Amino acid sequence: MKKLSNFKLLFKYLNKDKFKIFVYILLVLLAYVPVLSAVYFWGRALEYLLHKDLYWFTIYILLWVGVYILCYTVVHFFKDKLYNYLEIKFTKKVSIDLYNKTHTLFQVKEYENKLDELESLKKQSKKENKKQKKQ
Repeated sequence: MKKLSNFKLLFKYLNKDKFKIFVYILLVLLAYVPVLSAVYFWGRALEYLLHKDLYWFTIYILLWVGVYILCYTVVHFFKDKLYNYLEIKFTKKVSIDLYNKTHTLFQVKEYENKLDELESLKKQSKKENKKQKKQ
C-alpha cells in the first residue's frame, strides 16, 4: 500500500503530465526490447550458422544490432529527456509546496505565540485589577 501512496503523491504533483508519465513508462518498457529480443535473434542466427547459411546468419545478427542501436539511441534519448523534464518539474513543485507549508507553519506558530502573549497579558491585567479592588 505504501507504493500506491507514492504513486498518488507523484500524480498529485504531476497531475497535468499524466500522458507524459505514461509515455515515459512505455519508453522504459521499450528499452528492454533489445534484451528480450536478443535471445530470439541469437537463437535464429545460431540455427542458420549450424546449417551453414551465412546469409541468414548475417541478417539476424544485423537485425539484432539494429534493434540495439535503435533502442539505445532513439528510445533512451527520449526516455532520458522525458525523465529529466519530469524530475525537474516534480522537484520544482515539491520545493514550492514545501516552502509554502513551512512559511504558513511559521505564520501559524507566530500567531499562536502572539495569542499566548495576549492571554498572559489579560491574566496579568486581571490580577492587577483584583489587587486594585482589594486596596
